[in-house]
Amino acid sequence: MLPESPANAAGVASITRNVDHADRLTASFVEFIRAGVVELNETVDLAAAARRAVAGFERPVEELVCRAPPSLPLQQAHGLLLERLIVNLIDNALKHGGVPVEVEIVRSGDAAVLTVSDAGPGLPEQGAEQLMQAFARGDASRGLPGFGLGLAIAQQTVVRLHGELSFGQSGLRHQVQARLPLTR
Repeated sequence: MLPESPANAAGVASITRNVDHADRLTASFVEFIRAGVVELNETVDLAAAARRAVAGFERPVEELVCRAPPSLPLQQAHGLLLERLIVNLIDNALKHGGVPVEVEIVRSGDAAVLTVSDAGPGLPEQGAEQLMQAFARGDASRGLPGFGLGLAIAQQTVVRLHGELSFGQSGLRHQVQARLPLTR
């Protein structure tokens, strides 16, 4: 509502940044709430969801790659919720880990296993549980954009799907793994 002029350009820019920040926080919080309440009544192709999520980052294959079977249907799920889970895990890997980031989907018995690995140091010891709480941020991420909701949304989504989220190392690569039952 302020008229734009050279005299108030800095104030308008500051207000615009603050409104954008508040808008992103609100959207993230809505995603957190949605993860706990959406109806899980769809059969979702997890492999296709992973390929869409990876494509959305528009990164070269040297930085971000997806390995998945042609199809891996997950029953009693929600497409947008699964895509948000994958996007959040990739986003964390790119921000806090390091390239290359690899997304892998495999079938293991009666479960689908989604693994996102990066070249970063991983989570601090005993840090995973705290970082899965809403608005929690690790010390190393203080200077990076974000609200501390990504892993909380991921955890809430995996729990709703009766799965398990775990963190670990494989050689020099940090991994986050979501094990999701194919049927319930």
